[in-house]
Amino acid sequence: MSKRAGFWERLQEAFNYANAPEIAKKLDLERQAVYKWREGNLPSLDTLLAINRVTGCSLHWLITGEGERKVEGDIVVSKSKVATGEQLIDSDELKNIVMEVLTNDPRVLEYLAAEIERRNEKRK
Repeated sequence: MSKRAGFWERLQEAFNYANAPEIAKKLDLERQAVYKWREGNLPSLDTLLAINRVTGCSLHWLITGEGERKVEGDIVVSKSKVATGEQLIDSDELKNIVMEVLTNDPRVLEYLAAEIERRNEKRK
């Protein structure tokens, strides 16, 4: 099974085996976006953070299938601030932390390269 196919199965597991329309509703997204993930595309970092917020699933587990499914402590994402336990940090700072942690895994680097390529293609 490819990593991308595994991503869809893990995403469904994170949402208690919901279907694409149910996942879209829980994330407040268009169903078409979720259908693209089922077809092998991967969500943006912002969407991955939203999935973490809604499900409590580890981003590392969601992307790679390795490690613990659930993370210790909640990460709550808002428009301008992120609450991690008792501390508040800017969402941009959280993105930088997430990127730093995730980029230590070569499989995540592969995902990030694919996401950058996809975004560059959209701009053309």
